[in-house]
Amino acid sequence: MLGKRKQNVLSVNGKVTVQGGQRYTPADVTASKLNYEAGRPDVVYDETKAFSEQYDPACIVDFTISYKITGKKCNHTIAFEGLNLLQKKVPYENTYNYKKNTVETYDSGISLPNVYYRISF
Repeated sequence: MLGKRKQNVLSVNGKVTVQGGQRYTPADVTASKLNYEAGRPDVVYDETKAFSEQYDPACIVDFTISYKITGKKCNHTIAFEGLNLLQKKVPYENTYNYKKNTVETYDSGISLPNVYYRISF
């Protein structure tokens, strides 16, 4: 609590999320190659092994620091958030690589800074 009347609030928050271990169906490389040669670039999956594989879990760290000013008729909050600070990548999509004759998994994971200002009535 800060301010002359101890009505303003400075807060620091952190969050660690362990997510993942998501199950997926493995790709059928031979069928994907035939599909590619037929002009369809989509990956074909082996449905006889549906959800038999599992990705590794991901640990995602978020951080927020905010300052809230409490008034008589409204409150003002200014904050900074750092989302996915460790830039942990998670599986995003599978594509067929015709040069290597393999199905490759592409990962996605960005760190996102966010600054916001909020007025509450």
